[in-house]
Order: sequence, then C-alpha cells, then structure tokens
Amino acid sequence: MITPLKANTFISFILLLVLLLIPDEAFSQRRRGRTVPTGIERTDTFNIGGVQEGDTLLRGDTLQNDTIQLQPAKKKQPLDAPVIYEANDSIVFTQDGVANLYGDGKVNYQNIELAAEVITMNMDSSTVFAHGVEDSLKVIKGRPVFKDGDTPYETNTIRYNFKSKKGLICNVVSQHGAGYVSGVAGKKNSDGSMQVLAYAQEDSSTFIRKGVIFNLDKTAQSLTSIINRLEGELKNSIAKVYVGIGGQSLRTVRNVVSRDLEEEAIISEELVSAIGDENIAVPVVDMDILDVAPQEYKVGNNLQANPVGLVGSHIEGRFLNIVARTSVRKNLEHCFQQAKIDIADQLIAPLVTANAVLTESERRSGCALVDFGADTTTISVYKNNILRFLTVLPLGGNSITRDITSLQMEEEEAERLKKAYGDAFYEEEEDQEEATCKLDDDSRTIKVSDLNNIVEARAEEIIANVWNQVQLSGYEDKLLAGIIMTGGAANLKNLDEMLRKRSKIEKIRMAKLPRNTVHAPSNVLKKDGSQNTLFGLLFEGNQNCCLTETAAPQSPVTPKPEPEVHKTVDMFEDDQELKEQARIARLKKEEEEREAKIAAKEAEKLRKQKEKEEKERRKREAGPSWIQRKIDSLTKEIFSDDDMK
Repeated sequence: MITPLKANTFISFILLLVLLLIPDEAFSQRRRGRTVPTGIERTDTFNIGGVQEGDTLLRGDTLQNDTIQLQPAKKKQPLDAPVIYEANDSIVFTQDGVANLYGDGKVNYQNIELAAEVITMNMDSSTVFAHGVEDSLKVIKGRPVFKDGDTPYETNTIRYNFKSKKGLICNVVSQHGAGYVSGVAGKKNSDGSMQVLAYAQEDSSTFIRKGVIFNLDKTAQSLTSIINRLEGELKNSIAKVYVGIGGQSLRTVRNVVSRDLEEEAIISEELVSAIGDENIAVPVVDMDILDVAPQEYKVGNNLQANPVGLVGSHIEGRFLNIVARTSVRKNLEHCFQQAKIDIADQLIAPLVTANAVLTESERRSGCALVDFGADTTTISVYKNNILRFLTVLPLGGNSITRDITSLQMEEEEAERLKKAYGDAFYEEEEDQEEATCKLDDDSRTIKVSDLNNIVEARAEEIIANVWNQVQLSGYEDKLLAGIIMTGGAANLKNLDEMLRKRSKIEKIRMAKLPRNTVHAPSNVLKKDGSQNTLFGLLFEGNQNCCLTETAAPQSPVTPKPEPEVHKTVDMFEDDQELKEQARIARLKKEEEEREAKIAAKEAEKLRKQKEKEEKERRKREAGPSWIQRKIDSLTKEIFSDDDMK
C-alpha cells in the first residue's frame, strides 16, 4: 500500500518526500584539527525555489517562503559545536567557501551522521549536499546514508541546511487489497507531519479477494497504471517500491528454541543469533516465515528481553513467527516482476498499521488492535511493547453488504444503505412510526428494522470471532489499555458498543487517523480509519525511491505578511552530473518500454499462431464432428444403393 482505501493485504509503493528535522542550529567546520569560525553575517542559500530541472530537489517547494530565506542584514547565531568531516580520497576547498569531500566522505555533527562517496559543503551558507558515483558498470556506489540518532536514511541524493534544520529525500507509497488499489505520494515535514503530494486509485475487485491476488496479469497491469499516474502527477520517475504483505493467510505461530551449555557461561550475541537462526530454520508446512517477533529469553528462572551478558547453563528463546502461505510472497514478487517494478523492501501491513495508530503507552500496558477491513478483519495483540498475537479473519464490511443483497438489490445499493442506515444495535421506539428507506431508483421502500436485523446478525458474528481470537491469544485479561478499533468497516454505527458488550472491556478507542498529522486535500484524506495503513506506509519508508524530486503543492498556512526576500545564489543549480543521470534514466526507461511493446506483439502473434495450429491438430485427431457424422449418416441412408434401385 483495499476498501475504499483499506484492506488487509497491501502492495505498497513508497515515494515519501521526507523533510528531516535536524536538531538545533549549527554549523562549524573542522578538518584535521581545524575549526572554521562561525557567526558570519550572510544570506542563507537554502532556496529550494531555485532548483534547476534535473536536480533531485523539489521545484517550487512549499517551504520556499519559510524562514530559511533570511534577510541578509540579520546576524546569524553562531554554532554551538563543530562539524567534523573527513574523506579517504581528498578534500578540496574553493575560494567561494565550498569544501568538496571525495571518496567515502563523512560529516558528523552532534548525533547527526552523513556518509557518501561525494559530499559538498558550503561553509558560508551551512548547506551540505551528498550523492553517490556511477562506476564503469553503471552501478551507483557510495549512496548517501544519513543517520539522526538511531534512524538511518538511504537516498540517491540528499541536501541539508544545518541552520534551517531541514533536508530533502523522497519516497512513494501504494497499497492494494480488497476493493481498490491505491497509491499516494507525500513529503514528511520537519515537525513529523506528512504533506500528501499525489494520489491514485483503481478498482481491484476483479483480481484481489480477501487480500489475496488471484489474477496476476490484471494485478501487474493495475500496479503499472498506478505507478504511471503517480509519476504523471509528480512529474518524476519511480525507481523502486515498498511491498506490504497481508491477507487472510497471515497469522503468527509460537516457537521455542532451547540450548543446554556444557557449563555456566556468559550468553554471547553469537549464541543468541544462532538460536534465532535455528528458529527461522524450523519448517512450516506450505508457509513462509515473513518476520519474527522475539518474545523473551529465559536464562535460568529469569525472563529477559536481551539475554546477552547474563550467566547461565541453559537458555530458552521464545519467538512469535509471522507466517503466510508460500504463494502470497511468490505472487507478489511475480506481479512486480511482470510490471517491471523493483522492490525496495517488504513490510508486514498489520505492523505498519500498529505503528501508525498505537501509542507507546498502549503497547506497553497491553492492547488489542482490531482493523475492520472490507473483506478481512485483522487482530493484533500487544503487551510490554511486544507483538504477542496476530491473525486475520476472512470476514469484513463486505460480508454485511452481501447479506443485505438478500433484500433483492445490487451490492452498490446495499453498501449505500449500510452506510446510511446500518446500526449494529438498532432499536425502534414504540411511540414512533416505523422507519423506512428508499432505493435509489425509488422503486420500493425497505423497513430499516429489516435492514438492521441483517446488519446486526452479521456484525455479531464478526465481533464474536474477533473476541474469540483475543481469548485464544491468552491476553484477554491483560489489556490494560483496552481495544483500539480502526479500518473503514469500523465506522458501522454502534459496532464499538457491540464489542464492548461482548468483551466486557469499557476502554475502546476509535483510531480514525494516524498519530502523526497528515495534510491532504479533503477529497483525498478520509477521516474514517480506512487509510491508516496507507499513510502508515509513508512514514515507514527510509529509502529514496524516485530518480528526481518533484515540486510539492502549497500546504495550507495562515497568511502572514511576507518579508522582503533577497535573492541568493544556489551553489548546486548547475549540477550537470545529476541532470545527466536523470536523462540517461529517462532514455533507458523509454527504450525498455519500446522493447516491451515489441516483445508483447511478437508474443501475441506467436500465441495466436500456436492456437491456430493446436485447433487444427485437435480437429484432425478428433475426426469429423458429431454434426458432420450425422449428416454423413443421413446422406448414406437417403442415397443408399438399395433406395436407388
């Protein structure tokens, strides 16, 4: 990463334009014991609006009127720490205050680390720009790796301004599931919010059911279409994508691996890794282990999250393996190969959803996350910040819709009535007239009570199965943070009350949006919980998935008097290398598309020829048809020699 934007198997393309927050104003330079003085009066050159075509920066960025464009008369605050930098090959200084680091360049400032094959720093404007280099085999080496604390980001190119505390990288996201395939592109702002830049959606009901792909060709075509539409809106090429895995076969399996030591010894990282490898090696019939959630390690009588350094003669590793049918991953990879889309990484969709909507307190205290999708419902249980249980039920909002069609109507009409009049706990007041609802064509009316008798019966079945799964997890009495509901189908009226009555848990919360703010047009952003996985995937991406960055639409801001802006020089505006990279990539893609079209035509021609030959062969082997044999028989009877005498 679908119901109107929701489902439980997600194929996710991530093109996430992320503005990274860089702590505190800072910039001083140091090389081999030398530190460049700070506090110089200057004009900041971090002017995104001046980016040239072909550069990887955004043109017309929404931050072009931000405070990073400063008046030259204003004196800057000096940096409170040095920026330490080095390079294996050479460091070249220019007269205009630019330092060029060649060969495994590294820059460190407080808890910020940047490494790349080539790094350019402007001493005067506090900007830094990094990129990799193409070798003789046309492979980019030394791509920039940025690390802020414990979080690393890998990009094709990256640019930062230490004074403005902002940087630019890009990624794109898409998801698929029951109902629709959706794709979204966004930019992460320095405050952690997300600005949506582009959105695309297509019907997937003819090739995806219950989060499972059953028509590979149509899925590949849909993926290609989504990517093309996103690229058209962004005016940018997508190099690779993230893939999210979910669906009705997704579940967790507990496993325990034990090791007896010859004598008491200190538990090493190598031993813990070996136990983890042994866990993965355990075969699961017709299943692939997609991910592993370590629970605890038991050393002696003690349970520890990290046993390294403890002393013991016996260690027991407890694991929660996330598994799915082997065909799930195989089909996903086949679809992307057929669509000629490279995969950056594979993500577990329910884990992405949990990261998007759950607070740390809820995970620690214990909670159950119930994601009511269109064709499936996913239950995830957390305790002590650890995933304890995960399963997917083949029941969802569409189950209710299909039941309503028993009142003699199409599914579209049933879906409309469910959303308008559906109530899991419907009760009519005795003194009121019986409520009715009309079909769209006004052909007839239906009693609301009859509609909700069907709704309530199916909703009760879904809730009963949900609570049964929570009980099977063994944590039904440990959910101090209660139950969190999300997903498009969770908006059914009084569904939370039905869950509350069944579970006897009063603390139930509806998560309609991710915890981090998302800025998007009203026609894109649906505040109903159906897009939490989609937008959660945007926040998960940490690689650059596009070839060049693109312009972002203006985010809504409160109008303010604009200060006088003085033009500054962008030291990267003539980056011919980046322009050439973009041009070569574009030509390569066009050539591949031409070759693909020619190959498709030849394959179709060959297929038709084979079909014709096969049809003729079968005809020859089968002999005359039944009709022909009958005609021949009648002909012989009519014109037999005996009759002609």
